[in-house]
Amino acid sequence: MILLKDRILVKKIATEENKTESGIILGNKPKTENDFEVILIGKEVQNIKIGDVVRKYKNVSGFPVEYNGDKCFILVESSDIEFIL
Repeated sequence: MILLKDRILVKKIATEENKTESGIILGNKPKTENDFEVILIGKEVQNIKIGDVVRKYKNVSGFPVEYNGDKCFILVESSDIEFIL
């Protein structure tokens, strides 16, 4: 797969469920539900490298695609994401 311009391909990071000692599931932390790992980048991407973690804004759906059997999203570097250091 080749991405054009400033597009990036991201995959959702697997999150662990928080459980209490008695087995009650507390759910995911709000900070991690929109975090994605960068898998591929386009030629014009400037600030992001493969393997970086980015946060997708909640109001951005991205373009869903399947890549190597995984559900992924194509996002635009300039407007769709926030870089996480």
